[in-house]
Amino acid sequence: MVTSVTHTKESMIAFEERVKQAFLDKRINAPVHLSGGNEDQVIEIFAEIRDKDWVFSTWRSHYHALLKGVPPFKVRNEIL
Repeated sequence: MVTSVTHTKESMIAFEERVKQAFLDKRINAPVHLSGGNEDQVIEIFAEIRDKDWVFSTWRSHYHALLKGVPPFKVRNEIL
């Protein structure tokens, strides 16, 4: 079974915008590298990722965490 978590391009962009705003509001005390622009490709790749699959990624790749099923509030809390 492929993972049941679904995120749209729009929801992922909205997540990034909230991260960007948190940085601008000085709620993030470190540089932030946003992933914008590759939503279509990463959604396509993660369509084949199954629940049992492991995903290893860099610290920056919050899109990967979201698409794998980590709740957005947990990803956000880690960024903040």
